[in-house]
Amino acid sequence: MGCVHKRGKSWNAQVRVSGWRSFTKSSKSKSDAKLWIDELERKIHSAPIPEIPIDRKITLGELSIKYADNVSPSHKGCVAEACRLKSIA
Repeated sequence: MGCVHKRGKSWNAQVRVSGWRSFTKSSKSKSDAKLWIDELERKIHSAPIPEIPIDRKITLGELSIKYADNVSPSHKGCVAEACRLKSIA
């Protein structure tokens, strides 16, 4: 849903749609801001939903172990972090 607010000498347009980040833009006229809102909402609602095939479900425990093995060693407190992550699994 989009809204327009006057801010100083310009118009602020903001669009918020569930599942998306919020979008903002400043315009010199209110009509330009409304046109931008309408166009952006049309693009968002017509955007295709990506289909990502999931071969199998991955548990949080499996992800935490994978993170502890691959990413955690590059951190400063990797030993303690790995212990905490593996205790979750």
